[in-house]
Amino acid sequence: MRRLATVLIVAVGLIQAAPIVGAVASDFDGFYGVHVADDPNLLILLRSRAVYYGIVGIFLLYAVWRRQYLGPAMLLTGTGLGAYALHALLEPDHNSKLGVLIVIDLVAVALLVIAWILERSAAGASQRTGANGSTGLR
Repeated sequence: MRRLATVLIVAVGLIQAAPIVGAVASDFDGFYGVHVADDPNLLILLRSRAVYYGIVGIFLLYAVWRRQYLGPAMLLTGTGLGAYALHALLEPDHNSKLGVLIVIDLVAVALLVIAWILERSAAGASQRTGANGSTGLR
């Protein structure tokens, strides 16, 4: 179960880290369907958002190897993804590219929830069996 949880977490981490390309490429027309070349203020906001999401994704990927950070990393990632999806769903006049991102983010949140359940199940199973594999029953 822990391996499947790890695969799901890595997948979400990669999804979450992907916007950092937007901070470098600045192809917001292609990624989000919004034209920002004429508005430097909006460009700054979108670039900083992309960097934030990229850092959160990298933190989630780091937490795969440093499990003590996994809970906070999953919470931070899920909150960011959920907040974006909620804000976008509450604004009905978004374009189709943002609609695709809503679906991607909702799928990523669902994968995180599944990974969290699997991770908790694996942690509970390892506590019940102990470090040496015994069940603790005599």
